Amino acid sequence: MIILGFGIGTFQNRARAQGRLDPVSNLVQSLLLPASSRIDSFFDASSDFASGVRDAKSLREENQRLKDQLHAVNQYMESSERFAVELDRLRKTVHLDPKGRTAVYADVIGHVPYDNRITISAGADKGLKQNLAVVTVDGLLGVISTVDEKSSQVILITSKSVQIGGLVQSDGQNIPGMVHGIGPRRLSMDLPAGSIAPGSDVITTGYSENIPRGIKVGTVTEFFEDEQFGEYRATILPSAKLGLGTEVAVLK
Repeated sequence: MIILGFGIGTFQNRARAQGRLDPVSNLVQSLLLPASSRIDSFFDASSDFASGVRDAKSLREENQRLKDQLHAVNQYMESSERFAVELDRLRKTVHLDPKGRTAVYADVIGHVPYDNRITISAGADKGLKQNLAVVTVDGLLGVISTVDEKSSQVILITSKSVQIGGLVQSDGQNIPGMVHGIGPRRLSMDLPAGSIAPGSDVITTGYSENIPRGIKVGTVTEFFEDEQFGEYRATILPSAKLGLGTEVAVLK
């Protein structure tokens, strides 16, 4: 083996001295170079694959971000269109029966549910004062309780502290009674007598100095009658709906 190794070494040295590749080195290169090339190709492909995975993740995140932005834009457009329609309805509703009233438009900028109170973006600067009626497109929402320079507090009609005169429109008759709040979404109306059908509308009487006649208050959902004790009472679902971005009109 030593002699063989010495012979191969001598043979290789002579070949290098003559500027050529000896047969042994040529054989080794022919065996190793293709394998080396395949290994390099494998790592290049692996690198491309890893880069592709990273790029795919980035593209998915970018695609989701664009989808979220598009969804937000669509929601904004739908909300804007809905509010524009609501504003148009509100102004048309208020203008149906002005009776000398001026409508001051304002936005709901605050809401305290447990206190049945909201804040609106108009005050003394718009000529507002206590006890004026505040309405939405659907009906009476509340009455002004306090007024600041540029805002006002409004007590909702669902508050137990608010009482207004109402008329139940049932079977062609207008039955008067007092309406007061009994919960977040319920009103109660005490009546002198009579029988009221569920589904009957309730409107304002107009006997108040500040609340004109004919504003819808709500719809009767239940009627209780106790002739023995002379008790007649209706439960009412308020018509006015309060939501984010709600615009109201104050009648002065």
